[in-house]
Amino acid sequence: MFESASQNGDTLNDIPILTFDEPMKVVELKENIIAPTYPHDPNTQRQHGISLHGVTIVPLNFSVYDSECKGNLCDFLSDTCACLAHISVVSTVVFTIDFLVTPQTKDGEKFKIQGFSSKTFTAFCMKEKKMPIALHASMILASRKGRIDIFRAMQAIFKTVNENGGWSLTAWSKQGKIKDEAQKKDVNIRKPDEIHSTKITVHMTSLNPTRKGIDDCLEHDRFDISSMIH
Repeated sequence: MFESASQNGDTLNDIPILTFDEPMKVVELKENIIAPTYPHDPNTQRQHGISLHGVTIVPLNFSVYDSECKGNLCDFLSDTCACLAHISVVSTVVFTIDFLVTPQTKDGEKFKIQGFSSKTFTAFCMKEKKMPIALHASMILASRKGRIDIFRAMQAIFKTVNENGGWSLTAWSKQGKIKDEAQKKDVNIRKPDEIHSTKITVHMTSLNPTRKGIDDCLEHDRFDISSMIH
């Protein structure tokens, strides 16, 4: 059942609610579903989804950590969550990456995405298409050369995909609120008003090449992560 946002009060911050009569089930689709294009709207105060295809993406930097997530739904998008849990049989090492996104539309403005983490995308950058169970973040963090080599491989992957159809991404965004700085400095005001922030964060949820069947073109670019295990 879908419950729409309330029409009373501050409707800009009311969020629609989905209610399920039965538990959700994890399924694998036989065919990929392509989400329609829905651009990022920096002017709205409502939470909204973003779906873009054929975008150019440049990686700015990356880090690595051992995720505590054991979920089967969220793809390590967050360090903690309430996902369907399972016994981990793969490495919990995951990359967190910052991007600069350029939409392929006339009115599309560049925007940054910070802190994107995904076990699927992390594995996508590796020759083995997975992270070895024996690998830990400390092994990568201890090797400056290894981190440089991984980032160079990542840059090569993005360059190849950018030149061959670009990327498809899904994300969401909502303009947050901050304390009014002028009121915060006023000692006579105990509780400053909240105003909408001019800084909007885009949270990416998935990233894949737009063109299918591009794997063969990326084999030379991918990094051999097994070289990091000593």
